[in-house]
Amino acid sequence: MRDDFHSQAWADHHGDLTASINKAIRSFMAGLERLNALQFDAPWRAEQQAKTSLKH
Repeated sequence: MRDDFHSQAWADHHGDLTASINKAIRSFMAGLERLNALQFDAPWRAEQQAKTSLKH
C-alpha cells in the first residue's frame, strides 16, 4: 500500500466517520420527507378545515 501510514488512523476512526456520514444522510432524508409532506399535502383538507372552523 502506498500510503500505509494512514491505515492506523483509518482503523481507529472509520466507525466515527461512518456514523457521521450516516447521521448526515438521515438528517437530509428527514428534511426531504418533511418537504415532500408539505408539498404534496392534500389541498382540499386545508379548505375543509377552514370551512368547518368558520361554522363553529
